[in-house]
This record gives sequence, C-alpha cells and structure tokens, in this order.
Amino acid sequence: MACKLDRIADEYGLTSVDDELRGAKADGASLRDLETLVNHRLLKQAFLDAGSPLLPGEVDTLYELLTDSEVSKGTEVQLRDRLETEGIDTDSLVADFVSYQTVRTHLKECLDVDTGRHQRVEIDSERRTIFGILGRTERIVQDSVDRLAAADELDTGELNVSVTARVTCESCAHSYSLDELLSRQSCACVDHPLDSQ
Repeated sequence: MACKLDRIADEYGLTSVDDELRGAKADGASLRDLETLVNHRLLKQAFLDAGSPLLPGEVDTLYELLTDSEVSKGTEVQLRDRLETEGIDTDSLVADFVSYQTVRTHLKECLDVDTGRHQRVEIDSERRTIFGILGRTERIVQDSVDRLAAADELDTGELNVSVTARVTCESCAHSYSLDELLSRQSCACVDHPLDSQ
C-alpha cells in the first residue's frame, strides 16, 4: 500500500519529488524544510492544473495563509473565494498537504533514506549565529533605553548600548570574551594544563 506522499505525488503528477527530497536531504534540509518543499510543489501544481500558474512569491504567501491557524476570517473567506474561482477545493487541497512526519516515513520506508540529522558544526557558522543574536539583543535594548530617555525616565547624556558575552571555563577558571574564545579555539587548560589540576 502506497504511503500518503506517494499517493499525492501520483495524483498531482509530482514526478521528480523523490529526487528533490533526496537532494535536499543530502544538502542538510530539515524535515520541516522538506515538508514545505513538498507542499509548495503540490500548491503550485494545483494552480498549474487549474490553468493559473503562481509566481514564486505567491506560493510562499498562499501556503502561509492556508496553513496559519490564526488567519483572520475575512482573509480566509477571500482565500477560499480565490481558490473556488480557480476551480480548486480548499479543504481537499489542505487535506492533501503532508506533515513532516509523513515526509520522514516516506524517506525511511519508501526511499530508504536516513532521516537523522548529521549537521556539521563550524566556527564561522556558529559565530554568525551568535553575533546575529547579540546584535538583535543590542538593538532591542537600545530601543528600550531610547524610549526611557525620550519619556524623561533617564537623566543622562546620549546613550549607546553594547551587548557582549563572556565565557568562563569551569576547569581552569579563565574567562574570555566570546570573540576571543572563538578565535583561540582553546582555553588555559590547553595552554597551561598544570594550572587546571
């Protein structure tokens, strides 16, 4: 008995979806990413079959609206009207969307693909993530401080917020700025192993 994804692929004519799933998984895509990939393909094909191809940006927007449980009633009515005009049954379309669990089952049982996450962790990638978070935190704090100053809750000169992070090794008790530790890639435990004993 075919799994749901096989059935959907056959029904909508998604002939290359298995190759796309294999390739995306090999490139490190998550199961959530693969769920979106399949459902975007399904949504595009539904409109293509109805004779009204979607633009790339429309796919993202429509899919988000169709899967957002908090979309307003008015937006939902407009969306259903549009799909009905195209000859697409909204309820049937949404019911055909696959979940990430369905994708995982399809990968494991139909394609014999390992669904485990084997992410390669790299300094530069993690540095970008960390400093992106620190940068956003810094902007949020700066906005709060600016609002307090504008409301005369602070009596100061011009304020400039700086958010930093320090990391302390519990073994050798040495402390480093995050940037320094990522650049060194080691602590005093390595430099002076006897100090940590």
